[in-house]
Amino acid sequence: GPHKYVIDKKTRELKGNKVCLPPEVLGQLQIRFRHSMPSPLLFRVSNDKYGKVSHCGLVEFTAPRMCAILSDSLMEDMLLQGGDTMAFTLKELPKLTYVKFQPFRWQFSLIKNPKLVLTRELQDNYVTLTKGDVLYITADDGKRYRLTCIEVKGSNNKKEITAGCILNTDLTVEFKEPVEKAPESTQITINVPVSGFTIPHKHVYFRVKVVDPYIGVKVSLQATAAANESSSSSSSSPTRAAT
Repeated sequence: GPHKYVIDKKTRELKGNKVCLPPEVLGQLQIRFRHSMPSPLLFRVSNDKYGKVSHCGLVEFTAPRMCAILSDSLMEDMLLQGGDTMAFTLKELPKLTYVKFQPFRWQFSLIKNPKLVLTRELQDNYVTLTKGDVLYITADDGKRYRLTCIEVKGSNNKKEITAGCILNTDLTVEFKEPVEKAPESTQITINVPVSGFTIPHKHVYFRVKVVDPYIGVKVSLQATAAANESSSSSSSSPTRAAT
């Protein structure tokens, strides 16, 4: 059955969904299983206050008595703060063969080799994946991105599952288009005027690619407040090109 533990403030660096539990848990497991301890040790975790459920794997039995130590990302995903309680239930999970994620920010689509970045994060910091899990990954440029696990499958595709283990398995990773939509953009040509419109508090983006970063670029803008109005403002200023 489930056992509840107080979420201790982080006393060591943890990432992903690997957790530390107190030594008394090891003693209980040894009594229960004797010489047939399951491996890996996986747990179903639940925050009954908000009805949030996920799964995790064990790092070691070094947490203070009746306490559990979680990573910041797992605490955030489980809607927990230090001192809250969370229920742990030993669980056997199937091996996953397929997972699908949806990033939140549209800039995620600009990452080179996103599958490589995510696979590296999963291998280093995650033991299980549960539908609805929120993961945070750091790209090679140092930017942090949030992704939601929206689908998982095991080797038996006919059986619908919501969670599984990703250790020692060939995992296919796919992405759904980001929640945020990329801003609309228009391709322009040097020395060719471009006209358009936008509404208040919205922006129009232009991306300029310059081969020689030391060439100056002069941008001239003319804005009209409303149609059929004679009043307009314009500004012209040299801008140094950025690579």
